[in-house]
Amino acid sequence: MWKEKVRKGLASIWQWGARLQDRLLYHGCDFGSWVEPQEAGFTLEQGNRYQPSNRALLRVLGDLPITSQDRILDIGCGKGHAMVLMSRFPFQEVAGIELSAQLQDIANRNFARLGLPQCKAYRADAAVYQDYDRFTYIYLFNSVPRVVFLAAMEQLCLSLRRRPRRCVLIYLNPVYHEELVRSTPFRMVKARSAWLPWFEYRVYTNEEN
Repeated sequence: MWKEKVRKGLASIWQWGARLQDRLLYHGCDFGSWVEPQEAGFTLEQGNRYQPSNRALLRVLGDLPITSQDRILDIGCGKGHAMVLMSRFPFQEVAGIELSAQLQDIANRNFARLGLPQCKAYRADAAVYQDYDRFTYIYLFNSVPRVVFLAAMEQLCLSLRRRPRRCVLIYLNPVYHEELVRSTPFRMVKARSAWLPWFEYRVYTNEEN
């Protein structure tokens, strides 16, 4: 019982800090408040809770050779905070897919408020999404359960066979690391640890050079 109270207390403090960041850094955009699957309009079998990526993503992206020819896709982009951080780099396109129409709408309103035309959230189900061919970077923050994750990685691998290219996958809270390296050509090349286990970033690339 006490552990649950501590967990809820920490979650409330965390969200309070994120909402303060929204006011101070993002002109009152809505990134900070978490959203449970039922609130977002889908089930636990389809997706996980929305929680914004943290700003350590800037350091992860800063270590990568991103050019104006690159495009990045955020799988399960939620309200779009990670995409706003990505927009600081020279990506030609910053796209996200999101199962929840509610979260997709919030993300696109956030981008409009911040004046980020290169950012766009699309309504799509990661379990069946296939339009990976133009992307050279993929990002996800443990946004989907195992079955959906494996389906998405299968479609990504089909794209890499259809259009061979070097692809970088950035995975925050990599709970399916073993499945990823066992069943795909992606291999981990870098990790950035965090004081909270669900804020560990791992960077992978496929075998194409």
